[in-house]
Amino acid sequence: MEYRKEIDGLRALAVIPVVFYHAGISFFKGGFLGVDMFFVISGYLIATIIFKEISNNTFTVLNFYERRARRIIPILLFVIIVSSILSFIFFTRTELGSFSKSVISSLTFISNLYFWKSSPYFQSESELIPLLHTWSLSIEEQFYILFPLLLIFFYKFNKKYIFHFFIFSTLISFSICQYLTLNIEGSFNFYFTISRIWEIGAGCLASYYLHIKLINKYERLNNLLSMLGLLLILCSFIFFNQKIPHPSLYTFIPIIGTLLIILFAKQGTLVNKFLSTRILVFIGLISYSLYLWHQPLFAFSKTYFGSIELNYKLLVIFISLIVSIFSYLYIEQPFRNKKIINSKKFIKIILSTYIVVFFFHIVNSITFSSYSMNSTEAQVAKILSENDAVYSFKMNERQFIKNRIILNKDKINTLIVGSSRAMEVANNIFDEKSLNLSVSGASIEDQITIVGMALEKFKFNKIILGADPWLFNEYSNQKRWKSLSKEYDLILKQIINEKIIFDSLNIKKENDTLAFFENFLI
Repeated sequence: MEYRKEIDGLRALAVIPVVFYHAGISFFKGGFLGVDMFFVISGYLIATIIFKEISNNTFTVLNFYERRARRIIPILLFVIIVSSILSFIFFTRTELGSFSKSVISSLTFISNLYFWKSSPYFQSESELIPLLHTWSLSIEEQFYILFPLLLIFFYKFNKKYIFHFFIFSTLISFSICQYLTLNIEGSFNFYFTISRIWEIGAGCLASYYLHIKLINKYERLNNLLSMLGLLLILCSFIFFNQKIPHPSLYTFIPIIGTLLIILFAKQGTLVNKFLSTRILVFIGLISYSLYLWHQPLFAFSKTYFGSIELNYKLLVIFISLIVSIFSYLYIEQPFRNKKIINSKKFIKIILSTYIVVFFFHIVNSITFSSYSMNSTEAQVAKILSENDAVYSFKMNERQFIKNRIILNKDKINTLIVGSSRAMEVANNIFDEKSLNLSVSGASIEDQITIVGMALEKFKFNKIILGADPWLFNEYSNQKRWKSLSKEYDLILKQIINEKIIFDSLNIKKENDTLAFFENFLI
């Protein structure tokens, strides 16, 4: 396979916005789209390698899997080991149980399913989850396992239908993705493998077109189209944000931009020269390490310091770069080189390390999960999610409400949040799909935190806030909200960064339609 410097530059263009986005730098509101670019690039590179080797009769599934393992697993294990050590320093016992489960899911390449099931994509909490970003790695690994087998089948029996297969699977995947975007609430579509296959498939299509040499050789057109691709990507990073459904039809913009660069940024074009600059190529080379390191370093920093200022964010980015360079030079490169570490040695090192880390976290998961799963708040919330009523005492109401949001599986139209007075409002007063998340002595901080967490999971038609007169008294000395202080700080920051929209509420004003408590609440 011919080395293309500009593809490494394109990797840099994908990873830099992701890092700045996770740092919370508002200029890169659409930085999360860098992951979608990685999907396209992966599809292109993997398909190109397989096409060439199959054409030369040198392709074997075992060699392909070994190369992928050498590329992915050593540095992933290293990051997990370091993160595990840091987790015992910074995390509570409850958080250790969740962390160990995320490690297990990452090592078995199903973390996209784990994060969908265990924690709906709460943006207020995602910044504190060290391995959340491995969801994309799991999707790629699932693709790597199945894709070569499918290609071998088509090359052997129906070679002429490969293009049709790519088109069909890409269209089916996109159709499912768009349907889920329009009809399913929550983060299922975001994490769902099928919803991402069309992005990887787009890269495969680009590879197939270049493989059969269907792309033009006109320099002016190449310049124009590659410049258009770069413009589409940059505009996506700047103008997209979390308010836009994703992945969806809108995601076509950065995907097409990435495809235009892969197809038309030929040698001699302006985009090729830009992406082939030494700094971008170097960042592209360490992009995998940088992607793996930045999230845990930010997560542990925010866990310890809380909200961090811009200068500290830049320091964490700098540390991420230094650690990534070290990882690339002393872990990635040696393990990818068969002359340094042969196949037998590689299997022994990786398998033994894998088993130790895996079973260590199995034990931790069993040991520490009891602290979270058996907490009063979690148990009561779980029971209430499956029954009409539950009784308990000596319970932290705020933690109970947080668990109610996480565990609730119903589609909710109306949200009720207030203090003890609002707690008297039955869930079925307004309609059958209302949810009362009121807490005793609800403060402004409680209102912000509970509504913010709920908005990240549910789509409400109406929100009813119960405001006691003392709510706006700064001398009320109400401190109970501090049991959700981490969530409050993160959601408040998101409000400031305009990451959460509080839509105006269309509450009916006709007095004859209001119950007596509604007059007070409104």
